[in-house]
Amino acid sequence: MTLTEFLLDRIAEDESVAREAHYDGQRWVPEEEAVVAADRDLDPLLYLDRKRDARHAANWSPARVLAECEAKRQIIEEHRNPEGTEWCLRCVEHDGEDTPYPCPTLRALATTIYTDHPDYRDEWRP
Repeated sequence: MTLTEFLLDRIAEDESVAREAHYDGQRWVPEEEAVVAADRDLDPLLYLDRKRDARHAANWSPARVLAECEAKRQIIEEHRNPEGTEWCLRCVEHDGEDTPYPCPTLRALATTIYTDHPDYRDEWRP
């Protein structure tokens, strides 16, 4: 398995989970009023924790995950290696030097997000 294949598989997994949650085409946003109504009798610090949790969940909605999946695919496509080569097309165009593939950009993308996946290989570290 190449680093590109690994990344595309992880993106497909993330996208699948987001699509399952995103079945009606609407972005999920928890209503703060519901949090307030349910937690009126809570300790103020616990209430603030739950409110922060609701904001965090809204920020990582299925719509955002799908958009990030598309952005990651674009990064991978931009940093591809033409068949039969061992260099990154984007990095060669930008730096003017043959940058070994996988390039630092793809290595960083995998290392930042997916090092805990069992298929991740330490050789992909930047």
